[in-house]
Amino acid sequence: MITKYEFGKFTIDGKVYESNIKMLNEKVITYHYLEDHKLTLGDLADLVNSRPSYIIIGTGAYGVIKVLPAIKEFIENQKIKLIIQKTSDACTKYNELVKDHKKVAAFLHNTC
Repeated sequence: MITKYEFGKFTIDGKVYESNIKMLNEKVITYHYLEDHKLTLGDLADLVNSRPSYIIIGTGAYGVIKVLPAIKEFIENQKIKLIIQKTSDACTKYNELVKDHKKVAAFLHNTC
């Protein structure tokens, strides 16, 4: 569960992460800075390959990350529900789905 999100950092199970993160079956994976805030399918490959029911993309505090139509189409063609929200809302949604015992994965941008 994501305990807290504030600009630049996440708190999960008492540990602070100051980078982009991926959540995969409640496992936290730190992730590098995205050049020009561009998300690629390669950035999401491990999430897609884990075959979740949902993938959540947190686009940052101000929604700067843009998800290309090709990425949306690819994920939806895999029969995975895609949720794209600003990171604070994405964290809330992730927690809700985990509480409902859904198989969910997430990419969460930590800054803008």
